[in-house]
Amino acid sequence: MLLKKPPVWEEGFLDIHQLSTGRGNACFIQFPDGTNMLIDAGSINRDYTRKIPSVAVPDSSISPGVMISEYIKQCITSKFQVRIDHALITHFHDDHAGYPDNASPWSRSGAYKLSGITEVGDQIPIKHLIDRGWPTYENISSINKPIVENYLSFIREQQNRVGLVIDTFRLGPYKDFLKYNPGKYNQTLEITGWSVNGRYWNKDSSSAIPHSGKIIPASDTFLFENNASCSISIKYGDFTWFTGGDLTSSEIGAKSSFNLEEKVAQSVGKVSVLVAGHHAYSDAVSNKTLELMKPDYIVIPSWSYGHPSISSLNRIIAYNSPMTILSTQVHPETWKEIMQRGLDKIIVQGGHLMIRVKGKGTKIERYLIIP
Repeated sequence: MLLKKPPVWEEGFLDIHQLSTGRGNACFIQFPDGTNMLIDAGSINRDYTRKIPSVAVPDSSISPGVMISEYIKQCITSKFQVRIDHALITHFHDDHAGYPDNASPWSRSGAYKLSGITEVGDQIPIKHLIDRGWPTYENISSINKPIVENYLSFIREQQNRVGLVIDTFRLGPYKDFLKYNPGKYNQTLEITGWSVNGRYWNKDSSSAIPHSGKIIPASDTFLFENNASCSISIKYGDFTWFTGGDLTSSEIGAKSSFNLEEKVAQSVGKVSVLVAGHHAYSDAVSNKTLELMKPDYIVIPSWSYGHPSISSLNRIIAYNSPMTILSTQVHPETWKEIMQRGLDKIIVQGGHLMIRVKGKGTKIERYLIIP
């Protein structure tokens, strides 16, 4: 179904929107009682020259932060105040948190630059913010320090201006997310934190387990941050949705001596929707992860060349189980490669993706929303 704007949320619906900006990740969720949550708000570093540049959606005249904000405003009905009840930053890469590059404007106060989550928070008040590092922000690599320094300036101002509350992401069940009608939905809606900073939640022993091997050190600019990602599931009746940020798998080339993606998959088990780790790049979505999670849908948050990689796509296809593959805007060069291999007919792609769950998981509707 092609739509110009998202369908109107109604009480009892779980609406999950994977947004397409061509420059990073963002997912907006509306829970059955009307409480909402934003997971990531990325905006890539424009000072960094890529061999194959990204393609802005719909074009470069609108920043990712503004696009995300305008989309969220369309989703929130007049019954509720326009605000973000919860925001989660899975990890501190530019495409998940935003990067204060030379072209980023300053906030009205001049306290921080507007990029990604800081630009969204400048447009829409955020009441509760969660990340992997608060309050010490240890193990932040030098390449990511500008992100965190700008982010901390944003936090300080927002604490004073709008009463922002910030917490460290925690493992295990979250019982305090719903704000408007928690008593009605707390029994059917379950939110669980599964991994953060290389530790994962074992639901059988109700404990957090550290990695058993050597996690990539923070000095390795990209790989540590990926496996430090916060991962989270949302269960509503029979429906389960999971996202793991940029978790990777050592089985298929991630440079770590332990397989966090699969450890988490083993703990989570069967899901209805799996958001592909690391944008379905070549080092994520392993065969074992697919076997353990048995997804009915795979959502690929694409924005860069190589999202998804041909190798990951082949693994997903080889899994040989009835499954729908949904992707946000695939990079034109990647799409050419996919078409050359005759794989274009197996993917639905090209805009914002929305999954609506009705009746406590008994009915799923999906939409492709063209921005």
